[in-house]
Amino acid sequence: MKIFKTDTKHKTILFIVLAPDEVDRNGDLITKDEIIKTAHEFGKCMCEKYLNIDHNNNMKIDKQKYDFVESFVVPFDMEINNETIKEWTWFVWIKFKDEKLFQAVQNWEFVWVSMEGYMVVEE
Repeated sequence: MKIFKTDTKHKTILFIVLAPDEVDRNGDLITKDEIIKTAHEFGKCMCEKYLNIDHNNNMKIDKQKYDFVESFVVPFDMEINNETIKEWTWFVWIKFKDEKLFQAVQNWEFVWVSMEGYMVVEE
């Protein structure tokens, strides 16, 4: 999803990972219940998660260069800088320990943060 806030002092970037009832890049809608379930599962083993490029496991970014430091789902609609954040939107803070990677993300060399997962579609 998109960069929501950057904190240069702490070298952290806040990303919106998923928002309820919005169409994702695959044309799918994700419900609030699926977001909550996915965010909770992510939080249980956050230190084991990793970044890669274009969902390619052969292009994992070295874990020494970043940490997932926070993950949260907002419990109510809110307005920030004239932007409405929907209830159940999932955010993730990533702390960058590598200055080049931090700058690359800030400069939009990596355009998306995307939750990689698998789903079963019921007819």
